[in-house]
Amino acid sequence: MPTRVSSELPAPDCATREVQGDGHIGQVVYRQNGIWLHDLDTGERTAFPEGERFLEPEPSDWSPDGGWRAFALEDGSLWIESADGEQRQEILPPGSGVRGSVYWAVSPVYWSPDGEWIAYLVSQGKTDLGHSEYLGIWRVHPDGSEHAEIYAPSDTLVEQPELMGWSPDGQVILFRKGMYHSASGRADGLEIHALPREGGNPRLLGTSLLNPDFLAWSPARDCLALTDGGGREVWYNKQIVVAAPDGSARANLSNDSSRADVQPAWSPDARKIAYVSRPVPEQYPLMTEAIYDTDIWLMNVDGTEKHQLTFTENAGEHYPLWSPDGEHILFVRVENNRSGLWIMETDGGKQRQVAELGAAPPPPSNYYGHIDLTGLYAWYLKGG
Repeated sequence: MPTRVSSELPAPDCATREVQGDGHIGQVVYRQNGIWLHDLDTGERTAFPEGERFLEPEPSDWSPDGGWRAFALEDGSLWIESADGEQRQEILPPGSGVRGSVYWAVSPVYWSPDGEWIAYLVSQGKTDLGHSEYLGIWRVHPDGSEHAEIYAPSDTLVEQPELMGWSPDGQVILFRKGMYHSASGRADGLEIHALPREGGNPRLLGTSLLNPDFLAWSPARDCLALTDGGGREVWYNKQIVVAAPDGSARANLSNDSSRADVQPAWSPDARKIAYVSRPVPEQYPLMTEAIYDTDIWLMNVDGTEKHQLTFTENAGEHYPLWSPDGEHILFVRVENNRSGLWIMETDGGKQRQVAELGAAPPPPSNYYGHIDLTGLYAWYLKGG
């Protein structure tokens, strides 16, 4: 059974680092009728260079060196294929190890950061209610050796694991748990658990909505900040929590039920977290009101010295991103049904608009107060 979060867990010890700028703000890349590169020092805007990478790739079925891709076929076999497509090798035949029956992968497979393991979710059979009779998290070496089940729920009706990938150090597999065949259940958030690579009891890190911007790894990749709290509405029961990837340490940084805090963003030195905060409304807001009345806040990584950076009336600020030198924060401001990309210093000073992004996102994107801005803008790291 998963281990529940204890209120007596110690706070995680997140590694910090020194960051030094060169006196330049830098460049930002964003989407608005094309992809644009904006130099914040000169104000020059140019088309984004072809062939350059816009955003860091998400964890996937590709090996860390990019040389191999792992995938499953409908018959339940697991394969790896070279990037040029010239080499293909079956590493697990259909039905390997799962109660002697054919099985098939039901989620993307995930290669560990060190390239030593492949994690995957397998399913077997169907009940009269339509869910799988068996669900399990397995792992295997890329050569097909040491494949083994490391976690399987006893009741697949109420507990259905959904793989999220590996922790950056490769010691833990993260997965969501809940009734993922229920769209309503998923909309209200799922529990996030940490499973040791060798198996054992998973530890609960928190309950979070499925929005990608509700999770953020620290710069050293040794701590995870998440927006904790069930319920699809982002304007209540949302707190910023920081946890060790293995669940051994955890701290609620918000610790204030009168406010809803979301979208944590680590400073490059890992000493501070910027986030979006709003007071919990007394009445259920209208659909058109849900994306307003939010501001960018800042706090130390231990939750102390919380203070507000933006104070714009009749507007909503969202999705903070730190500059690489830690001197500036990008964010989106929604005002008068228009959205724009803004920048400010980390004390809230010298706020200015970088670009007009167009009309505010329409429903259902903001139906419960969340705007999906992932992939819309990022700091540009040349050659990165």
